Amino acid sequence: MRYHPLGVIGEGNLGLVERVFDERVGRIVARKTLREVKRDDAAAHRSFTNEAKIMGLLDHGSIIPIFDSFETGDGRPAYTMREVAGRSLARVLAMQLRSGRVTPLSLDRTLAIVSQVGEALAHAHERGVLHLDLKPQNIIVLEHDEVVLVDWGTAVVYAPEAPGSRLAELPELTRRACFDSHDDSVIVGTPRYMSPEQTERPRSELRPGSDVFSLGILFYQMLTGVLPFEAESLEELLFHIRETEPPPPDQVDGGIHAHLSSIVMRMLRK
Repeated sequence: MRYHPLGVIGEGNLGLVERVFDERVGRIVARKTLREVKRDDAAAHRSFTNEAKIMGLLDHGSIIPIFDSFETGDGRPAYTMREVAGRSLARVLAMQLRSGRVTPLSLDRTLAIVSQVGEALAHAHERGVLHLDLKPQNIIVLEHDEVVLVDWGTAVVYAPEAPGSRLAELPELTRRACFDSHDDSVIVGTPRYMSPEQTERPRSELRPGSDVFSLGILFYQMLTGVLPFEAESLEELLFHIRETEPPPPDQVDGGIHAHLSSIVMRMLRK
């Protein structure tokens, strides 16, 4: 057995993440495996496999590199990646899950974190990939405020020609670098951080502006301590995201510079 389990790190809807010792190269890595209850779910298999392929497309300091992809003995897909030790941005901000209110960090720390997330998204967009689930829980803050953007399970390749262009000199490999089609009938993401178009359009029609809008929501929240769109129900929340304009950050907190506030509002344009 190549990978020796060392304990569970976490579990999501699709996958179980464990610390494992890779005997072949003598190091500890993280292994994500499709959950046992999803073993016979074809859609879950496609989503899990696509996540591994998408992570394999990306090569950026704020995105965890994938090492290997394989099937377990009972036929479940799995992959290994670099293990990271840190706290979610939600914990760093002492985020209240019900209200979304946070304790703002210093301006320097806020700008450093948002900039790194923006650079990771820009890299993904250059490779033809949208994240589509940007939120504090999916950002891990390491030492010295280095950040890692995680959970690419809802990501989609919006520009299929981008991955293939990296293999242009190897046409026989380009044909193999394909991604399974996703279910466009299902809207994915976290409502509080969705763009207007993400709430009503199929994923195949979304473009980088959707991730930029979500980053604008996060930026607004980190600067002001509150979310730009708040509501008592999901229907009301989606209405505000699609139809209403939030007050600019410098109106919520007079200590925020007007120019910085205008940048956030540009990110939040419908």
